[in-house]
Amino acid sequence: MIKIEFNKDYREYFAGLGLVSFDDFFSYSKGSFIGKNKKRDVTSFTLKSDGGSKEFFMKRFIRPHFKDMLFAGCKSGHICSQGQYEWENAKFLLDNGIMTYRPVCFGMEMRFGIESRSFFVTEKLDGQCFQEFVTENFSGMSGEEKKRVIENLGRFIRRVHDAGVNMPDLYVWHLYLESEDAATCDFALIDLHRMSTSRAVKKTDVVRNLAAFDFSMADKYFDDEMRYLLVDSYMQNSQPGQVERLYKKIKRRSKVLRARRGFRDY
Repeated sequence: MIKIEFNKDYREYFAGLGLVSFDDFFSYSKGSFIGKNKKRDVTSFTLKSDGGSKEFFMKRFIRPHFKDMLFAGCKSGHICSQGQYEWENAKFLLDNGIMTYRPVCFGMEMRFGIESRSFFVTEKLDGQCFQEFVTENFSGMSGEEKKRVIENLGRFIRRVHDAGVNMPDLYVWHLYLESEDAATCDFALIDLHRMSTSRAVKKTDVVRNLAAFDFSMADKYFDDEMRYLLVDSYMQNSQPGQVERLYKKIKRRSKVLRARRGFRDY
């Protein structure tokens, strides 16, 4: 079975540029590789039409691991390809007021209910990767400006969890900053491959998500005061002692991640 689905007017847009079928997308070779392994590749590409240029990203999945297929099926509640799973996750976030990349289409090839190939195309996000923003701007920002960014970030992560979204891959490099104004900045999530949704995020997953983010915070940009402020902003109107207890759990988990994985400096 082959299926392809488009968002709003994109079927007509892509058709006008010769991208109609599953194979048109999956064999598309005019983009630039961002990452590639045996099971997945990510490319960026630009398309030009009478309306101007648009930039896109495409993930292509080839015979994914059984554990990934099982995860997508269990979390979605139906037979679901890797491409469709990220498509559904992106739409869930947008429907709940959480910014992410705009999903424009996905396609999948299934054989006897088993995924053979799939792809997921998104339009480029406005804004800047938070990691790039930090490396380019943090050293020149005042303490008050940094504080406001961290406070906004803590409140954003709380919104994500309040929407029932569990993000195991919540890292500095998986966030986009929509505005560089420290007072009003908001964020967007990317890389939704391991995201899952439920009525409420478990307390253990709250710790794991926040610990993943703490793990990804480079010491030369984020001191202990900022790390604590992130948790304090996340907790908002908490009871005495709650922030301290949560922060200790996060730091224990973060230390485990650093010991296990090392740290990718930036």
